[in-house]
Parts: sequence; C-alpha cells; structure tokens
Amino acid sequence: RFKWQRSGTIIAECGPVTLLDVVPQPAVSGLYPADVVAGSPGFTLHVSGSGFVPTSLVRIDGVERATTYISATELRVDIDASEVTTAGGELMVDVVTPPVSGLGGGLSDSVALRVVPPPVITALTPDAVSVGSGAQLLMVQGSAYVSSSRVYVNGSERQTTYVSATELKAQLTAADVASGGGLDITVVTPPLGVGTSNTKVLTVVGPSLSCASPADRKGPVELMFSNGPGGTGEWVGLYPAAGGSYVDWQWIAGGRTDRSTATTGTLVFPTAGVSLSEGEYRFKWQRSGTIIAECGPVTLL
Repeated sequence: RFKWQRSGTIIAECGPVTLLDVVPQPAVSGLYPADVVAGSPGFTLHVSGSGFVPTSLVRIDGVERATTYISATELRVDIDASEVTTAGGELMVDVVTPPVSGLGGGLSDSVALRVVPPPVITALTPDAVSVGSGAQLLMVQGSAYVSSSRVYVNGSERQTTYVSATELKAQLTAADVASGGGLDITVVTPPLGVGTSNTKVLTVVGPSLSCASPADRKGPVELMFSNGPGGTGEWVGLYPAAGGSYVDWQWIAGGRTDRSTATTGTLVFPTAGVSLSEGEYRFKWQRSGTIIAECGPVTLL
C-alpha cells in the first residue's frame, strides 16, 4: 500500500499492489564439451549462459532432462553413450524456465552439441627436424579436428593451437628434439582413447659421420659429416680402434684454428703435419664433451 502523509497524518492511500520476483528468461552461451567423438562413453554436459534458476531444465532435442543447477550461469546434464553413437549428427541443447504466477521464464535459443568422427593425421610439417634444433612449431594436417583437439608427443600433451578442421599447431619443446630417433605424434579429442588419431612419426635426424678406408690404405681419409646441431667448438677426433686417446683432431669447420660452426661438410685426415701409424682407427664427433656421432673402423697401412 502507498500512504501520503502530512504532519504525521495520513491524508491519502491506495493499494494493495502485488510485487513478484519474476524469473528471467534463460540464455545459453556455450557447451562443454562443445564437440564429442562418436562412440564416446556417457558424460556430463556443462551448459553455460545466464538467467538460470533452480527450476531451469536443460532440454535435449526438445525433451526436458534431469538437470543439476550449479549457478545462475551454469547447469549440468548427463548425456548417455547411446545418444552419441553416430558421427556427423547433432544434439540441440536449450534451457527452459517455467514462469512464476504466469510471469517470466521462457525458452532459450538452441546450441548444437556436435558428434564428430575421431581425428585423423595425414601429414606433418616439417616431417623431420634436426637434433638440437630447439623448441619449434609443428604443423599437423588431417581431418576432424575441433577446438578441444590436442597434439600429443610420445603420449604427452603439447601446447596446441586450433587452426581449422584440417590443421593444428603444436609447440615442440627443446627436450623433444634433444636426441635422434622418432617421435610418435597423435591427435586426441577428449575423451582420451575414443578420440585418438592414427600415429605419425616425426623423425629427429641426428648427426652422422661417414668414412671408409682409403683405396691405397695409406691415406688421406675423407670424412663426411651431416645433420650437425650447429654449435661452435665442435670437433672430430681420430682414435685407435683398439682404444686410447685421440691421435689427430680437427674443429668441425676444418683444421685447428677455425672454431666456427658447420652442420654438413667434409674433413680430410690426417691433419697437415700429422703422421699416422698403420692400424685401425675410428672417428668421433664431439660436442661439449659428448660424442654425438662416430664411424669406422678405417684401416691405414
């Protein structure tokens, strides 16, 4: 009621009027997950938005479902495995709030929960990297990628950027390419296992030495090296095959004065001014005290 007062006296009034707590109309802004791989087990769908109240209900394809109210901005509903068996389909998700005393509430817009096939990898760019080349981006091409898809290296997730349904970018770490061999690359769209792609191998090419005994067995010996990490101060030593200390050496750039870097090239042994006894020898490429490649034996007579 409203009361008009003057000097403590009510001089007019009206009413009663009735005020109701009108519930808002719900709005759906997103789903988590936004995509689900066909064949996934049952899961809980998180529906985000605004205007949700404890009486709000999530509808799947127009059918009201048992709903857990989390807050005015989140509802949750269980999705059965039988609802996500076929790739290419969609479940239309909306929220309905019943009115109070005929006022408020209403139906939100619908948002599609997409049922997608498992991801597939068709190519890697690059498909090979050098040992010691450091952290770098890997482009993964294929199909059926979604915003939640992640690239895994040897079973461990890497920072992933979604580019399109056919491309992802992944951040390789320096540790990934610290040694030669192969890295197993997969794409996973949650849940793990159901949404796992085929495996592509990224080759990490290590340093390589190639040598052979000279035709006349007197020398000199040509040593070819490739795929080096490109560090300064790398050197190659010539060692007796039977063991012991080196009997000749050169910086990887050639000779004993130039310490600059080289990744591919040819060295000739023995170094000028060095005489070698007959026997069998091995070459060892060294970096920071570690042997990163070797070849031999070669025989000198």
